Amino acid sequence: MTGPSGLADALASRLRALWGTEVQVTGVRLVPGGASRESWDVRVRTAGDAQRRLILLRNADGRARDRDKNVPVEAAAMTAARMAGVPVAEIYDYGEGALGQAYLLMERLDGETIPRRLLRDEAYAAVRPGLARRLGEILARIHQVDPDSVPGLPRVDALGQVTGLYQAFAEPRPALEIGLRWLAGHRPAPHRLARSRLRPHIYRHHRRYRITEGTEEIQMRRVAGYLFGFIKPGTLKGVTG
Repeated sequence: MTGPSGLADALASRLRALWGTEVQVTGVRLVPGGASRESWDVRVRTAGDAQRRLILLRNADGRARDRDKNVPVEAAAMTAARMAGVPVAEIYDYGEGALGQAYLLMERLDGETIPRRLLRDEAYAAVRPGLARRLGEILARIHQVDPDSVPGLPRVDALGQVTGLYQAFAEPRPALEIGLRWLAGHRPAPHRLARSRLRPHIYRHHRRYRITEGTEEIQMRRVAGYLFGFIKPGTLKGVTG
């Protein structure tokens, strides 16, 4: 199942079981992006000749498995975020074995990820005035997600993690020392968040809320549909500030 042909057959079989209808996989393409995961662009045709596009993320063959990744928790977090109104891609399937190691199968959201284009190109002129506000609205919805609604999300000591990271450098920084001491003295109640690489996307979003990476990155971060309302890359549809 490592090649596109075998993957297409596995996808068709799995989607028939999930959707209860005839499904034909018309295209499977490996796309750039991700150091530890493969990203596959999947095109399918369902009953009535309806066309759909999906994204399959899965552990890459031959690469060391990231022990911190927890696909069930990640899928549960994305589902909880979607239910809370966060513009997250719909998860269709996840797990082990059917489509590879530690996979997530979801809807595809098209969008632009290159900062230079977003900041300068005329095509995005209508988006820019309201971009920061829309990003803020998404972050506000993320904060409304109840961590207890995500089964398996472990409790961590965020301040302890930051302090440990600082101490590991063994390079004293008085300003940081003062800041860490103040935080320790004003510590809030423990919060249920997963550690950095285990954090589901809704929390990783807040930690690294920026647009920097490969050509599919925004759709992988699940905000393109909300920000731009694209039918396809480069085509604006009903965007307002």
